Amino acid sequence: MLDLLRDFQPVSLAELDQRARLMRRTDNKYVLDAQQLRSFLQQHQTDYDVLTIDGVQQFHYRNLYLDSPDFDTFRDHNMGRRRRFKIRFRHYHEAQLYFFEVKIKGFRNETLKYRQRTDQSAFEAAQLPESLYQFASRHIQEHYDYPLTYPLLPAMYVDYERITLVGKEQAVRITIDNHIRYRSAEGTQALAADYYVVEVKSALGRSAADRWLRAHRKHPVQRCSKYCMGVNLLAFPDKNTRFRPVLRRQFQHQ
Repeated sequence: MLDLLRDFQPVSLAELDQRARLMRRTDNKYVLDAQQLRSFLQQHQTDYDVLTIDGVQQFHYRNLYLDSPDFDTFRDHNMGRRRRFKIRFRHYHEAQLYFFEVKIKGFRNETLKYRQRTDQSAFEAAQLPESLYQFASRHIQEHYDYPLTYPLLPAMYVDYERITLVGKEQAVRITIDNHIRYRSAEGTQALAADYYVVEVKSALGRSAADRWLRAHRKHPVQRCSKYCMGVNLLAFPDKNTRFRPVLRRQFQHQ
């Protein structure tokens, strides 16, 4: 797949953030096989640039998701509650950067993200620093009128490789994730490596990329949360959650 990226113009991280930071946005996720992704990339080489840092175009990410001892944030997603959020650390391996992030589901299916720069010691700590707990609680209360009411503990590591495209003319960012791997106290799991999670992020969720994918019979996949699928696989392997059909149909997990 990387061979096709040679035909895209490179873009720096600073330029990407300037064009399409999109901390408030609508996300559409699609699952493509290798041939479908190749067709998509071949058709969009003149519409998007590819994030390139020191000649590298595919980057290694590690997310550490935090949840309550009873998996309350997972359960809110599994029950389809309108008021739901995810809390995580993100480590950018190549850049050696660490961020603490709160992703909140807003009204009209918007995603709102708040992030704070942090460091390796916070990422590796057994207990979340109080300042970061308050950061998460404050933003949740701003949206939902109630603060966090339960402790946050390390729940799951999610590792993957990512390619990022940014629109030349539109404020659109497309992430392409592959080799998605999970690790928790319950063990390890991985999604099939020949499938790619393609997420199109835009203001309204109606970008040219979305229209092209729909025209080629690819539609947004609901309940395609990397974290929630991982919890289903590792913490609740025998439970028929809302994410089990996605795993079975899109990634051939039985």
